[in-house]
Amino acid sequence: MKRKSRMAVIDLGAEPSKQQLMQCHQELRESRATTQASIDLLETEYPFLKQAQAV
Repeated sequence: MKRKSRMAVIDLGAEPSKQQLMQCHQELRESRATTQASIDLLETEYPFLKQAQAV
């Protein structure tokens, strides 16, 4: 998913259309949600990961 989001940003060019901007925004939001869900799951299953971040 990350790669798809990066591609959307790169493909915008200098003068993106409203549709291109909306699609890019949606893809980035989906990528963020997927990444956050993955982090949350890891930290739930392996609590030491969350504690390590605080140190």
